[in-house]
Order: sequence, then structure tokens, then C-alpha cells
Amino acid sequence: MHTTFLSRYGIWILCLLFAAAGILSLNHMLIYTPDSARYLAWANSLAQFRGYIDLTVPEPARYVVHAPLYPALLVPAAWIAPTSILAAKIATLLFGTLTLAVFFLWMKTNVEWRLALGAAIALSLNSFMLIYSTQVLSEVPFFLCIVIAFWLTQDVIEKANRPPMVGWREIGLVAAVVAAIFLREVGLTLVMAMLVVLVLHKRYRTAGILFGISVLFSMAWFVRNEIVIATAEQPAMRNTHLFFSHLYTANNASLVQEFLARLSTNAAIYSEAALRLLFLPEFGLRSYMLVRPQEGMLSIALSILSIMRYPIIVCSVGGMMYGAWCARKRPATAKILLVFTSVYVVPILLYPINDNRFLFPLLSVFLAVVSFAIEDLLARFKFGEGKNKIRFALATVLGLLVVFPNAAWSVSFVENGWRYHHHPVEYISDIQC
Repeated sequence: MHTTFLSRYGIWILCLLFAAAGILSLNHMLIYTPDSARYLAWANSLAQFRGYIDLTVPEPARYVVHAPLYPALLVPAAWIAPTSILAAKIATLLFGTLTLAVFFLWMKTNVEWRLALGAAIALSLNSFMLIYSTQVLSEVPFFLCIVIAFWLTQDVIEKANRPPMVGWREIGLVAAVVAAIFLREVGLTLVMAMLVVLVLHKRYRTAGILFGISVLFSMAWFVRNEIVIATAEQPAMRNTHLFFSHLYTANNASLVQEFLARLSTNAAIYSEAALRLLFLPEFGLRSYMLVRPQEGMLSIALSILSIMRYPIIVCSVGGMMYGAWCARKRPATAKILLVFTSVYVVPILLYPINDNRFLFPLLSVFLAVVSFAIEDLLARFKFGEGKNKIRFALATVLGLLVVFPNAAWSVSFVENGWRYHHHPVEYISDIQC
């Protein structure tokens, strides 16, 4: 009965707990500026049916420097509470909660429900997931689109008897991928990855539809934003100009030299950050004033990490490598994850700005392959039976050690977020002491 209850309601309990933690941590702090402020300005103008226009600058600007869909998703919140930071954060938190449910449902098509729920718990505790679900940023809706695209592409591939007409799976897949393009520019990598996978599996009709609609919508926005508006307003910052500018080399250097310099720098930064993506991506990074390493559970977690950091990294990397090998039993999912990862890392390695939040989409891949590894190990060694109970206990302890740093970080983030929101002056005075 206990197992039946968890299998039916476990994910919904997790979603409620995550939403509650998010609500408790809400405050008026914006960790990314001017990105978040721009999203709020555009959402407010869309809510007033004025289109994309930023009225917070001396000369109102219609050029949109970021992908345009996220402000549109905030419009209902802007109707209820115009320019409200908390309303926009609550709207984003709803997407975060939905992401957990969708991630669980996708994982359940690849592993048994206990592992799927475990992966969802690990995602909910990951500090990236909590912080981006409670900020005015497009990361979580983008992550959601990626998971939906994985799920529906896998479904399209695995269904042998396809209807002659376009079905709901194809429609959903196209919608998720096109939405990803308009949530973050790097969403173009999702289009390319899904096209490659569909072609490899000879799903030419779906690939053609996806390509055609993606190109149509992308070109329409490009004409509006980069040709019509940018020509008229001449904005100081444009992503196309930024990508091809010389920020790592002298102006007289070739673009090849510039890209090689970016590649070597970003590879060094991201390789180190990726190693801790599963167990504490914010370790040694920004605290956002809401995480204090010297207090409570987090101080204990960091003490453990100072001793166990490298063994945990080895286990995480080993688990991912073994999981990637185990993924061969799921050929459709394996190709989706491999192709997406291969395509996605190229632009973030070449982009002139490095930010660890660009690694957040890869968390879906990492959690999936580690789940594959755990399922295979459970099957091979039959943990929990007879003499293997000791091995099972040791594996459980190791698993808790991996999860504990993220859990401690999340507790600190929620507690201090609540304190900052309700007693900001006292909180700032306390951390300055």
C-alpha cells in the first residue's frame, strides 16, 4: 500500500513541497540585471497591448536583445500585478513545478518509477533548479521545453505505426522546440539536435515539418527585430555583433584566433563547473547574499565536501560514464541525449560570455544517464536482497552524501530568502556584522 501510494502521489507531493519552498524563499532581489528588469518591462508593455517596448530607458526602445517568449509568458502576472517582481517570480515558479512533473513522467518512460521519482527529487534539490525557479529568468521554461522535446521525440521514434496525418506528438514536439528557440537563442541547438535524431531514425516527415516551421518563425522574428527595428534604432548591443566581436583577442586578430581563445577559456571553466553540476553547482560560486556558507547545514555540507569532494566527483563522473554506456539499451533516448549534448556545448564554448547557468540544461542529461547507471547496478547486484543489504546501505549513504550539499544549500537559500523578504534591514545588518 505504501509503495502504491508513492507511485501514484509521490511526484505530486514533491511538486507541492517544491512550490512551498519556492514561495517561502520569494523576495524582491533580482540576481541578474539588466536581464530580469528587461523581461519585466517587456511583459508590462505586452500586458498593455503596446508590443515589445522598453519604457524604462530615456528613449523608448522596441529592439529586443533577448529571446522574446519569456516576457509573453509573464503577461498574465503583469495583468494581475503590473511590474511586480513577486508576481513574475510566482509565474516562473509555476513553470518550475510543472517541470518537475514533466521530468518525472519522461524519466518514467525510461526507468522504473522509483528511480524516476529519485531523479525528480535530485532535480528539485539542485540549487540551480530552485534559484532559477524563483527568479525572473527564462532558464526554467527553457529546461521544460527541452524535456518535452526529449520525451516527444523519443515517443515519435519508438512508435512504429505512425498515422498518415500529423498527430498530437508531432504538434507538441514542434511547439516545444519552437518555444525553446524563442525562450533562449541557444534553443536553435535543440532544433538541430532533434532534426539530426529524426533523420537518423528516418522520420523525414516530422523532421521536414519541424525544420519548416522553425525556419518560418525564426525568420519572421529576425526580420522584425534585426532588420526593421535594429536598422531604425541602431541599438548599442546586439547578440549577432557580440558573438563576432573581439573580446579575447586584438581587433586585428582573425576570428579563428578569437574563437580558439574563447574555446580554451570556456572549456577550462565549464569542465570544472560540470563536475559539480549534480551535487552542488553553486559550490564556491556566488551566494546572491542569500546563502551563507558559515551557518547551519551548509557549513556541515561544505565541511564534508572539503573531505569527500573528489570521491563524490569521481562517483558522479563514473556514474555518468557508466550510465552513458547503459543507455545503449535505450537507443532512441541514447541518441537524443548524445546528439543534444554534442550540439549544445558548441555555442556555449564559443560564446564570448561564460556563465555557469548555461550548463543548467545539461542537468537533464546528467540525471538521466546516472539513473540508467543506478538501474543497471540494482539489476546486476540485486541490492537489498540477502548479503547485498550491506552494499545497498553503503550505496544509500553515498547517495545521501551526493544529495546533502544541494539540500543544505536549498535550506539556507529558503531560510535567508524568507528573512530578507520579511526583515530586509535586519538581515542586511546581520550579514554585514
